[in-house]
Amino acid sequence: MYSENEKISLRQLKRLIVFDFFGVISLIVPYLIVNTTGYDGILAILIGGIFAVIYLLIILYFVKNIKESYLTFSKRSVGTVLTFIIGALYVIKFSASIVFFTKLFS
Repeated sequence: MYSENEKISLRQLKRLIVFDFFGVISLIVPYLIVNTTGYDGILAILIGGIFAVIYLLIILYFVKNIKESYLTFSKRSVGTVLTFIIGALYVIKFSASIVFFTKLFS
């Protein structure tokens, strides 16, 4: 963050999202899909990658138009309850990623 203003720059956000997508797509997803579907899983990996890129573009579009912090924008846009639910979903997603990474590397 620049000068402790509690905001992540667009450049930093792009890097975080790219690292997150490549980490999940390249390490976890192929292992799980091949164990589940065999060699037919390449189509699922490609479709998942396309959806990940679409998700990335949507996030970058919103980030460019937000002039305040994410938490303030979210509370103002959808309310405190839905902001809490979205935050809880992020925590669940990151917890699941940690579990998969631990299983993969152990």
